Amino acid sequence: MDRRITDHSGGPNGGFHGTAEFIPNDTGLTYVEKGTLLLDGQTAFKAERCYKWRLTDGRISVDFHERGMMIACV
Repeated sequence: MDRRITDHSGGPNGGFHGTAEFIPNDTGLTYVEKGTLLLDGQTAFKAERCYKWRLTDGRISVDFHERGMMIACV
């Protein structure tokens, strides 16, 4: 996958290049992105992001970590 990252608050823009896959788990699916993140003016580094997808009351819930906290979106 390739993603262009645009920071509308004036921070550095950049891009992500890597892979994305859905992996079945005991409550639904885990979506994992792994690759290289490059922000303008900075050194590229390895990056990984993980989302947990599950069906809750007929709706899809997506859980992910953000700054050390678990966030749930429905």
